[in-house]
Amino acid sequence: MVLTTEIVTVPNSVVAPIFWFVLLGLPGAAAPGGFAWRTLWHEARRTPSPHSGWPMAAMAPGLGVCLRKLGVYALDPPGRRPQAADPHRAINFS
Repeated sequence: MVLTTEIVTVPNSVVAPIFWFVLLGLPGAAAPGGFAWRTLWHEARRTPSPHSGWPMAAMAPGLGVCLRKLGVYALDPPGRRPQAADPHRAINFS
């Protein structure tokens, strides 16, 4: 059990900061009034998972889709329904 936790935690502690820098860059991180971070924080907290909520909250508005688990959360509610091409778009997102 401990080994599994370390296998997940160590890469996340290295990859997550790089992910946010690539996704938002320094200008995104320093948006007026911290708008980008406040919005991201609010959206990510809607999911019950402390890990998956962050990338989903970042990608949903970036792709213009609403990620929804009925009765649990909706990320980027004004977004459209996800389509078959969206996973490919997410991989190539920049």
